[in-house]
Amino acid sequence: MTESARKSGIRVWIGPDAPLTLIGISENRLDADHSCASAKMPNPLSLDDEARAEMLCYLVVGELVSMARTQDWLNTGHLVELSRIWMNANGAICDWQERIGIARMAADLAPDILAAFGLDTEKALTALFADGWRLDYRLPVVCQIHDRCVARLHRV
Repeated sequence: MTESARKSGIRVWIGPDAPLTLIGISENRLDADHSCASAKMPNPLSLDDEARAEMLCYLVVGELVSMARTQDWLNTGHLVELSRIWMNANGAICDWQERIGIARMAADLAPDILAAFGLDTEKALTALFADGWRLDYRLPVVCQIHDRCVARLHRV
């Protein structure tokens, strides 16, 4: 990876040649995506409960990846971009307010997940993924993180 690529932000792709590197996150992309929301007309499209939980789980694990690699949590722009990546990969559509709310929850929940599960190394986090960047829900630890995300969403 070049020095300029390293400075462009945290990248989110898990692969054999680049473990725990998150693709496509740029610090200069902090703009809100209004492609599925309009200020004049309310947007009836929203994520269902399971999609919200899966996005939250993915963002929480993204936060853990950031902490393991950089000793710092993702900034707001990186969380927003990571949520866009998740939405594009899963064919999900929601308005930007919902996406920002889930990103905020991820930032709040990640330290608790780190304390509860001790997932603080790249090796431990790499094991949570299957097929590149997708979380492996066959693993008990991924299911436990997901369950905590569901519980957090139900408190809202």
